[in-house]
Amino acid sequence: MRRGLWLGRMSRRLKNRQNVFRVVFGLYTSALLTATHWPGLVVDGPIDRTDLVIHAGVFFWWTVLLFGSGLVAMGGCGCFARRLVWTGVCGVVFAGFDELTQPMFSRVADPLDFLADSVGVLAAAGAIWVWWRRRGGDGNGQWAVGNGGEGGEGGEEFKTPSVRGGADTSAGSPGEEKECRGEEEEGE
Repeated sequence: MRRGLWLGRMSRRLKNRQNVFRVVFGLYTSALLTATHWPGLVVDGPIDRTDLVIHAGVFFWWTVLLFGSGLVAMGGCGCFARRLVWTGVCGVVFAGFDELTQPMFSRVADPLDFLADSVGVLAAAGAIWVWWRRRGGDGNGQWAVGNGGEGGEGGEEFKTPSVRGGADTSAGSPGEEKECRGEEEEGE
C-alpha cells in the first residue's frame, strides 16, 4: 500500500512537471515562429552572421523543452535513447518547416539558418544524453540496475504518465518496463 501511494505522488509530480514544460514549450514555439516569420526583422551583432548563433541557441532550448514536455513518447517502449533520437528528428524536421515557410512571409529561407538550427538541436540532444548518463543511464537506453525503483535516483523521471493519470501504462501494466533492444514485442 505504501509503495502505491509513493508511485501515485510521483506520477502526479511528473505529470505536473510535464504540464509546465508543455505550456512553456507551446509559448516558446509561438514566440519562435513569430520571430522567425516577422517580415523585415534584422538582427545585428558584434560578429558577422550573429543570427546563426541565435538560431542554434533558440533551437537548443526548443529541443530541451520538447524533450521535457514528454510530447515525443515511444509508445510501448519507454526507451530513453529512442525518445531522445525522435526528439532530435522532430527538431530537425521543425527547423526545416520553419525555414521553408519563411518565404510566405516575405522572408528568405536560408540553408545556413537551417544548418544552425540543426546544430542547436543536436547540441541539445548531446547535452541531454550527457545529463542522463551522469544520472545513472546505461549505454543501452535504459536506467542502470538499482536506479528508478523505490526511492531510486533518476529513473522515475522518464516514466511518462498515461492519459488515465497512473504510472507508465504505455509499457504494459503499471510498474512493468520493456527492454529497449530495437525489436518490437510480440503482439504490437
